[in-house]
Amino acid sequence: MKIIFIILLISTNILFSQNKTNNNIFKEYYSIQLDTTLKDLTFYNNNCIAHDDYEIICFDSTKNVIWNKSLNGSINSNVTIVEEKLIYIDSNYDLVCVDVNNGKIIQTLGLDIFHQAKISSFDFTGNKELLIPKETDSQKALLIIYDNGIIVCLDLETLQEYWRKSFNDFFISEPIFVKDKFLITSKSGFINYFDSQNGLLLWKWKEKEQFQINSNFVFTDNKAVILLNDEGYVYSINLLLGKLNWKVDKSKFSSILFFSNDGKSLFAQNINNNIVEINLLDGKFKNEIKSSYLNKNISYTFKFKGKIYFIIADKILSFEKNKLNISFKAKTNILHFIHNNSNKIILLNTDYKLIFIN
Repeated sequence: MKIIFIILLISTNILFSQNKTNNNIFKEYYSIQLDTTLKDLTFYNNNCIAHDDYEIICFDSTKNVIWNKSLNGSINSNVTIVEEKLIYIDSNYDLVCVDVNNGKIIQTLGLDIFHQAKISSFDFTGNKELLIPKETDSQKALLIIYDNGIIVCLDLETLQEYWRKSFNDFFISEPIFVKDKFLITSKSGFINYFDSQNGLLLWKWKEKEQFQINSNFVFTDNKAVILLNDEGYVYSINLLLGKLNWKVDKSKFSSILFFSNDGKSLFAQNINNNIVEINLLDGKFKNEIKSSYLNKNISYTFKFKGKIYFIIADKILSFEKNKLNISFKAKTNILHFIHNNSNKIILLNTDYKLIFIN
C-alpha cells in the first residue's frame, strides 16, 4: 500500500467574526494528504496510527513512516491504545497487543467468541485473584463488548479473564465510565448501568416500549445521565437510582453539546439550529442563543485551552459569553476532529487531508 504525503505550507488569512476582535483565531500551518482507505485514525505521542485491510501504519507529521505491520485480512474491532499497547482483534479473532513504539507483537490471545467487538479500557480495582500473578502494579483492564450481547473483561497485563456476562440484547454505544461503573445503550432502547468490577447490571431504563436512544448523545455529570432519544427529546436520569428526573418535550433537539463549567447548565442544539441553555436541576430553559453561523447542525464540540469550540461544516466557531465567532475556515467540510497533546488541533476534511492548526 502506498500513502501519498503532501506537505503544504500555507499562509492563513485572518478571518473576521461577528465581533470586531477575536483572540481565538486558529492558523493552518501544514496538511498531509492521506490514502482514503485508511481507517481508525488516532494519534499517540505526536504520531498518527491508522490501518487499511492490509497493514497498520504509524507515521509522524513530517511524512516519515515509523513502522508498519502486515495484516492477514480485516480487523474485527476498533483499534485502541492503552499503556503503550496498540490493541485489536484480528481476522482470526485473536486479541493482538502490539508495541505502539515499534509495531512488534507483545502478546496475543485466542478468543472463543467469533463476533465483531468494541474494545475499551478502565482501571480494575476489584480483588479477584488471577491464576498467573501480575508482575506490575498496573490496574488497566480491557472491556470487550461483542455485537451478540456478550461482555468480557480481561486484565491488560496478563490477558486473563476477570469476568464475562451474556445478555439477550445488543449493545450499541461506546461505554461511558463513571468511576468503577459504566453506562451503555442497547438496541432494545435501554440505557444500562453496569458495575465494571464484576459485570453486574445495576439498573436499566427506558421510557416506554417503543423507545430508542440516540447513542451519539449520552452524557453524564456523575449525578445524572443526560440523553437524547430518536424523537429529539432530552432526558435526565438519576445516575444512582435509574429513575427519571425530568424530560424536555416542549422543543425538539438534534444534539447535546456540553455542560457548563459551573455544572448548573446543559447546552443543546434544537432542530432550528439554535443553542439552548437548559437548567440541569429541573430541565427548564434558561436561554436561547441564535446566530447566523448556526445554519447547520454542529458536528463536533470540543474544549481547547479551556474554551469551547464548535465545528459546523467547514468552520470552527468559538463560543464565549453566549457569542459565536469564526476561529477557522477550512477549504472543504471537516469530516473528523482530533486533538492531541501538543497544543495543536488536527482535523480530517472531506478530501481526506489531515490539517494541523494552532
